[in-house]
Amino acid sequence: PEPSKEIILPPLGLWAQAGRLVLSLCSGPQRAVDWVQQVCDKGAESGVLLIGLRIDSCIRPHVDLTRHHDFEELVRCCSNGRVCAVLASPPCSTFSKARHVPHGLWSPRPLRSRENVWWPLPERSETEVMSTLLGSVLALRCLSLFYMAAREGAFAMLEHPADPGVAPYPSLF
Repeated sequence: PEPSKEIILPPLGLWAQAGRLVLSLCSGPQRAVDWVQQVCDKGAESGVLLIGLRIDSCIRPHVDLTRHHDFEELVRCCSNGRVCAVLASPPCSTFSKARHVPHGLWSPRPLRSRENVWWPLPERSETEVMSTLLGSVLALRCLSLFYMAAREGAFAMLEHPADPGVAPYPSLF
C-alpha cells in the first residue's frame, strides 16, 4: 500500500483539542506500512477521530522532544488522557551491544557502561559525549511519556533492544 499523505498540524496545544492522539516518539520517517496510520484508520472506521503524531526532530524539526516547551505540551497530553496509544522508540545507537565488539580501527567505540548507563564513558570525544547525552535525554523523555500515557490507560509500546543481561553491555531495562 502507498503511504498516506501526512498533514502538518498546528502547534501541539491545538492538536490535543481536536481528538484523541496516537503518538510515535522518535518515529523516524513514515513507512509504507505505518502503525500510526493503521490505528488512525481503524479509529475512523469506528467513527472515532484519532490524530497520529510522529514526533522526531530529524524529520519534523518544529516538534522536538529535547525542547522544554514541546516536552511539557506532550506531558500535558499524556497526563490528561488525550493520548490513547504511544509507541516510544528512543534511539539505540549509543546503547548498542555492537559497540562493545572489537571490529577494528574504524569501528564505533563503546559510549556507555552497564554500571552508569545514562552517562558517557570517560575519555570520549565531544561528539561522542553529546551523542550519548542526547540519547539519554531522548530515552528518559520517551520513558516518561510512555509511563504517563500508560498510567492514564493508553496502549503503550516501547521499542528497544532486549537487555543482554551482563556487563559491559548497557541497557534501559
